[in-house]
Amino acid sequence: MNRPAYQTPRWLLGALFLFWGVNSDMPVYGLMAALLVEGSYLVKRKWELTRDDFIRVSDVSSFIMLGSILLIYLTNEPWQIMRRFVIWLPIIHLPLLLSQLYSTSDRIVIGTRLGLRKGREPHAHRPFNLTWIYAALLVFSAAAANSRAVWFFPFLVLFAVWALFNYRGRRYPAALWTGGMVIVAVVSLFTALSLNNAFLYSQDRLMEYYQLWFARFYADPFKSDTNLGSLSAFKASSRILMRVRPGDGPGAPYYLTDGVFDTYAVTSWYNRDPRSRPVPLDENARWVLREPAPPVEARVDISAWLPRNKGVLPLPQGAHLVSRLNAAGLKELALGPVLVEEGPELLDYTAHYLPGADHAAPPSDRDLMVPADELPGLDAAIAEMAPATGDPRAVIDALDHFFLFRFTYSLDAVPYAKQRTAVSNFLMNQRRGHCEYFATATVLLLRRLGIPARYKTGFLVDEWSPIEETYVVRERHGHAWATAWVGGAWIDLDTTPPGWIVTESLAAGPFERVRDLFAYLGYRYEKFRQLKDERVNQALLAGIVILSAILLYRIYAQRRRKEAGAGGLTDLMQYDTPGKDSPFHAVAELLATIGVARLDHETYGRWALRIDEVRRGRGDANTPFVDEEFMALLSLHERYRFDPRGLTAEEKERFIADATAWLERHRPKQ
Repeated sequence: MNRPAYQTPRWLLGALFLFWGVNSDMPVYGLMAALLVEGSYLVKRKWELTRDDFIRVSDVSSFIMLGSILLIYLTNEPWQIMRRFVIWLPIIHLPLLLSQLYSTSDRIVIGTRLGLRKGREPHAHRPFNLTWIYAALLVFSAAAANSRAVWFFPFLVLFAVWALFNYRGRRYPAALWTGGMVIVAVVSLFTALSLNNAFLYSQDRLMEYYQLWFARFYADPFKSDTNLGSLSAFKASSRILMRVRPGDGPGAPYYLTDGVFDTYAVTSWYNRDPRSRPVPLDENARWVLREPAPPVEARVDISAWLPRNKGVLPLPQGAHLVSRLNAAGLKELALGPVLVEEGPELLDYTAHYLPGADHAAPPSDRDLMVPADELPGLDAAIAEMAPATGDPRAVIDALDHFFLFRFTYSLDAVPYAKQRTAVSNFLMNQRRGHCEYFATATVLLLRRLGIPARYKTGFLVDEWSPIEETYVVRERHGHAWATAWVGGAWIDLDTTPPGWIVTESLAAGPFERVRDLFAYLGYRYEKFRQLKDERVNQALLAGIVILSAILLYRIYAQRRRKEAGAGGLTDLMQYDTPGKDSPFHAVAELLATIGVARLDHETYGRWALRIDEVRRGRGDANTPFVDEEFMALLSLHERYRFDPRGLTAEEKERFIADATAWLERHRPKQ
């Protein structure tokens, strides 16, 4: 038997909508929704919505949800989509809540006709009370929007106490109940704090693994693991990280830099210069690295993925200006790298640069430091190399000749030997390795010969994509080289033997072009999504509103047509809407004749609770009307009206018989 549904206390849903609006920074929407919800108590006439009407409202709500998902997906970064969707759920499904509050039923039917052929029975669930579910949804959405404000938990406890107070057990005094709620609140607070700490710990650990897995994807401007001890899997990866389109000037730059390091220890390079400065933004929305701009410059357009929304900005050597970059801020380190403090997942920008220039800070004592355990190997290599003079350019020529003719590029170098470091083993025994071996050895040899040098990391721009008609930069194009201080300026020096690109590309599988095609489609989609054209967003929103209004109008128009044509139809056609021929209407008419008619704004459940209270107030409640039989009739009536399964023939006969018996028993005697 379905008893009257326990509704949420009056004003609670309105207060929760205001709570949600404040947390989600949408107080106006919260206030408007609160007025609509609480306005249901002030409306004197409510709608007699049928099961089919509720199903149509469900379809409207489903359509609004799908449109909202599309709108949120097109206007937010991927990591924001789920959170924004959860925040908007109370507004998306508001039609469902309003259809219950403004109807004569204290329950709602959720179903759909979408995808069904005409005349087929719609999918529908049994009637249920939506108000408590919606209260929980408002709390959940407010929690998703909350930025850990200190007042959130106290208000949450207040709402919980408010919701439960009217339905507390009457066996115990209010003071004892209040004390129990205080204990529950304290335990909940400590539980919430513990869960929050566990979440933060898990998040930190997951981010560590995440960064380790995508280490090459996110360049660290203060440390570079050279992989002298183990070969990086990214040397064989064909994932596309950047797209480079040459503009004015000599074409695409040979290198894009994302790290410069001045200190070597064990097998890693570090940036020990902590100095940095914010990059200013001029009146033309351009990030100015150097002023004034050189009279002759080159330009290159770069699209680079930045999944963590912060990291190093790959730039050509000599960059002095960055335009078209949508970022919250840029910071330039003293050694040259530029950091994006906050930006979109896909960076799209133009780098203006002067080929051959390098604006990094002049050398310091760290640029001549050589670890003591590397000296034997370096000295042996210098003796073999035997530069003709101490002139820096002659030394550089000797280094080029030494590595070109006596070393080979390889991805399977053995890093260590007994009592020798990885660099010493590379110089004295193995004489083969990948770019990190060559760059590290070159920097240390230059320093040993008295020439300041630094270790650089970045990417080689070399591969032209016929599919995209642009240069593509893959993970395996990640590279390392040296930069030396010669003649009062930094010059790049790459001693890795030529042909290493071909060697690494041989590891690419046969389906690389297929993956490239899907990568390009993903790239074009992300470009479209990042347009964030306000006109497109407004058009989508207007489409959602217009189509939703059309569906709602169809509900209203269909009901008007049925009401207008009801008089000329046969009895069978007159009662084609479930519940209109319910025998319970005769029960309601009897109660109306004795002065306890159901009000237009009143649900059947609230009316049932009021009937005997009114009669007792008038002193004529000798025979209670709201008894077990009455509630059984009300339950059958609601099943007949709203349950998609309806009543069986047997149940309908019993329904008519029980209603007739109840009327005979309670009809006033003549």
